Amino acid sequence: MRHLIISDIHGDWFGLETIESQAQTLGGYDDIWFLGDVLGYCTVVEALDCLEWLTDRRATCIKGNWEWWITTPNKDALDPTRRLRLNSIRQYREILPDDVMELIIGWPEKIEFPRSSATIYHGCPYVDQTTGHIHTSTTYLLNARFNNHVFEKEIVTTDFLFVGHSHQVGMITYSPARQSQVHFFGQQLPMEINNGLCVNCHRTFLVGTGGRELRNGDPACFVIYDDKLKSVLFTERES
Repeated sequence: MRHLIISDIHGDWFGLETIESQAQTLGGYDDIWFLGDVLGYCTVVEALDCLEWLTDRRATCIKGNWEWWITTPNKDALDPTRRLRLNSIRQYREILPDDVMELIIGWPEKIEFPRSSATIYHGCPYVDQTTGHIHTSTTYLLNARFNNHVFEKEIVTTDFLFVGHSHQVGMITYSPARQSQVHFFGQQLPMEINNGLCVNCHRTFLVGTGGRELRNGDPACFVIYDDKLKSVLFTERES
């Protein structure tokens, strides 16, 4: 199967429409995996439009840090990562309809797809609380140490891990012999990775953002993962 993977759309309905159109020209897809953060940096109306888009297409969705923040008010005083955003978080809580809140609460924090040899998280499966993060959705998986821990401790047991959150685009390859090697793609898209050549190794793919909230000079992008060919195609989203 071919999986269209999108993350961190942050209310950008136009971005979703553009990605869908581009993906069709690249051979299409069988389903959609959304890695979280449909909310944040956008109006409630924009977020609702994107939620409707994902629901209409029966996308498989997991919580991002914004969904976790909004659905866990009991953690407001304990979580330093949300303090500067509390006004926006509380506004979402007040305005989002009850059925939408129930929908988001029902999103899991991770999903494993054994038949596809893949796992999806929003942030990092390993939480090092010395960094100030208390949850997987707010922790960034951008370095070799965290990636080593994820696979050495078998927190993730599938061959491939897809994450969002950082809005950066890249890949971290892990093998017991060579440990983790980090590669950021930046402006080098499109980039196709043939995982059939990766023997006795695991790979973490940094999916980036499909929306307009760009960081670190990385473009908006999306991923198509073909679990039969074990290929991962990163494509820059057209503006």
